[in-house]
Amino acid sequence: MSSLTTLKTDLESGINRLGPWTTKFQLNGKTIGGSYEVSEEELLLRQFRERLPYAERVLELGCMEGGRTFSLARRVGHVVGVDVRREHLQRARFIQRTRNVQNVTFLEMDLEATDLETLGTFDAVHNVGLLYHMADPAKLLRQLVAIAPEMLLWTYVVDDGDAEQGGYQGRFVNENPADRIGGVRSKSFRPTRSELMRMLSDCGWRDVELIEEAGTAVSLWCRGKADGNAKRIPSKALTVAVVVTCHNYGNYLDECLKSVVHQSRRPDEIVIVDDASTDETPEIAKRWSDWNVQYLRVENQNVRLARKAGLEATNSDVLCFVDADDLLTPDYLRSGMQQFNRHDFGIIYSDMVRFGSENVVSAFPETLTSEEMCWKNYAHCASLVRREALEMTRAFDVPVDPKVGHEDWLVWRKVLEQGWKAKKQTALYAYRRHALGASLKKNWESDRYYRLRCLNLETVTLFVPLSGRSSIWPRFSQFLESQSWPREQTKLHLLDTSQDPEFSSMVRAWLATSDYPHVCYEQLSVGDPGLADEERRGQVDVQNAVRLAAATIYNHLARHVQTSFVWIVEDDVIPPENAAEMLLQGFDQDTASVAGPYRSRYHDGYVAWTKGHNIIKEAGDGIQVVEGNGFGCVMLRGNVLKESLFTCKQPPYDFDPAFYERLKQTRCQAKMNWDAECEHLDVASMEKLNSSSLQKSPKIDEPIEG
Repeated sequence: MSSLTTLKTDLESGINRLGPWTTKFQLNGKTIGGSYEVSEEELLLRQFRERLPYAERVLELGCMEGGRTFSLARRVGHVVGVDVRREHLQRARFIQRTRNVQNVTFLEMDLEATDLETLGTFDAVHNVGLLYHMADPAKLLRQLVAIAPEMLLWTYVVDDGDAEQGGYQGRFVNENPADRIGGVRSKSFRPTRSELMRMLSDCGWRDVELIEEAGTAVSLWCRGKADGNAKRIPSKALTVAVVVTCHNYGNYLDECLKSVVHQSRRPDEIVIVDDASTDETPEIAKRWSDWNVQYLRVENQNVRLARKAGLEATNSDVLCFVDADDLLTPDYLRSGMQQFNRHDFGIIYSDMVRFGSENVVSAFPETLTSEEMCWKNYAHCASLVRREALEMTRAFDVPVDPKVGHEDWLVWRKVLEQGWKAKKQTALYAYRRHALGASLKKNWESDRYYRLRCLNLETVTLFVPLSGRSSIWPRFSQFLESQSWPREQTKLHLLDTSQDPEFSSMVRAWLATSDYPHVCYEQLSVGDPGLADEERRGQVDVQNAVRLAAATIYNHLARHVQTSFVWIVEDDVIPPENAAEMLLQGFDQDTASVAGPYRSRYHDGYVAWTKGHNIIKEAGDGIQVVEGNGFGCVMLRGNVLKESLFTCKQPPYDFDPAFYERLKQTRCQAKMNWDAECEHLDVASMEKLNSSSLQKSPKIDEPIEG
């Protein structure tokens, strides 16, 4: 018998004698062993190689038959493989002898009964598929951090816990000691995700990076001491930074940071932005440096600028801005980051639990639109947001005073207005209520919605339907020139329905010299020229034609709305110069419309009515809830206008009463601000006045006396 034949016979004999096998191997061109095959390119081996391209000494726990051991040995100075089952190690040593691998040592050890420090020190631990078989996993983790600075960990966790082991929540799992790939004790303990992270931190693994998560299996790269300069391997997975803003909240900072570092999905970056604190904040922050928590001092006393500094100090794809007196619930980051599964999700928000001086959960809609956020804020400050969205909108550059305005509400609106979408996650944000926070909330509630909503920064569409009233235009154009809403926050939309070339030329000539930077001038035929000023009383045909024209005009406007607020001023109404501000000051989260009152030319009283369509005849004071009003001077929410369809042949036949009748069905309010009373010009009187002025003017060829 030849030596080759003898070798093959010995190989087959050894394989058969040592079986049954679990792992599949290639030996001398022959496939042997069990069904479990380890690929050289599997994620865990690849990640280990990338993070440690060469290491002198590696400890592999739960090596079994050496399925990964020999792959590690090709790139490591020496591998010590440990397993508790002798039969596993017999097979592993058989493969080692057959392949003549010299840099591997296999040891039989019960890891729950052995002091690992007797093995000396290692460059890294390869801990794959073992921890979830341990009855006391924390005990092993504490030993490992003492003998190696880094560890690759792959293990199972549980979604919720019904038991406790060593102060950690999780579940006990029954083990079968007879199972050749199971644990050797009757029960093992698996912590929840967040408890595993807390366990790692408590045991000394201060820097934990998530590699992959698949169901209840997690892959982590752990470091015994945080190293801000440690190489991070590029990954397709989104990274997340937590920015903790703190101004004299040092007494809450420790608790906040514990909630951050013990997340079931650890942040890639953590930065404390200390904004001019005079308490113990700097000293407390320094104690967290071993957890890879960075500290940044600024002197703004402005939370908006503090958050902006945190944005600029980090590089992660996603940001989470946490106030130092609040907490993240254990799965907050993991649950939230999973929702970024579409390119257009820019904000992931959550429900909020209030704790401290009160205990209540605030529940919010499942999704949010830009229109919904215009009414009320449904997203707290710690909502997860893409860096890309913040940088595109430059929302932190808007000069809002956070002591007056709701700055994070403004940020979320800016993001949504650009087309990003918002979605709710399942975990909760914990918002602390305490004396200082409560007093701040009280101040906000007593302040006006105008300031909280930052309406002073709003861009408003000023829409003017021009009917061709040449005698009034000089006066009306003076109003356009003197009205005080900032030009850069005004989109002037002139809709010329006059069909009068001479009037249109006059308007365009004015536009050529105006200082409005955003102007839309359109011409639209909606009826016969001069229809707006024809006698309507007793003239059914004229009334119907005016109704049709008005409905056409406002349907045209509704289809072109681009701003959150639209200020309609008809061309025979002259509001006060500061009318826009006064009208916006009348809004709250339940208000859709605020009008400036003006008297009617057709009846005794105002073009406004209270419940039961009772015409308002006498002026009121301040802001009054009304049932409806004319469109001569009215500020409307843009989304209400966009969703409206104006009609003229369905009762009530006039377009404006019909609009407000339908508005009542939405339970939104209409209001009147009496401080913004307007002048309602009479065309016939203006024409007489202009004619009289011309008659009194001297002729060109006559000298002016004096």
